[in-house]
Amino acid sequence: MSGGEDSERGAMSHDLDVQWAEHAQRGLPPDVAKANMDAILRHFVRCNWGGCFLSIFQRLIKPNLEDPVVLREFLCSSSIEERGDLERGAHGEVIFWDLFKYLMNVDSQAIRTYLRETFPGFATRFKVTPFIVD
Repeated sequence: MSGGEDSERGAMSHDLDVQWAEHAQRGLPPDVAKANMDAILRHFVRCNWGGCFLSIFQRLIKPNLEDPVVLREFLCSSSIEERGDLERGAHGEVIFWDLFKYLMNVDSQAIRTYLRETFPGFATRFKVTPFIVD
């Protein structure tokens, strides 16, 4: 791939990041957020601007992440860097502790159940040191 293509792809990625940050501020209709949950989660895990990732979590992920299959596919993808404090699921899922803590605060009981069953070590740790996102 040429340097021009790399910089173009980087610019597209930055543009998408800006779009998700704007959507987090304004909100999205639930059906749009659910249809784009993979992209929203990808932005969330690599975002390093506190105001942005907190808004994305509160306005897009917390109320709209409902499908464990969508989460499982995301956790099996290359979106999760395999470093740091990780736990692996039986089917190739990988999650890091900070992401687990946030996702245990989503509104969906199905997601929380999936997380507890797939990552029992983190689930036990979460019971001892819960993390609440208001």
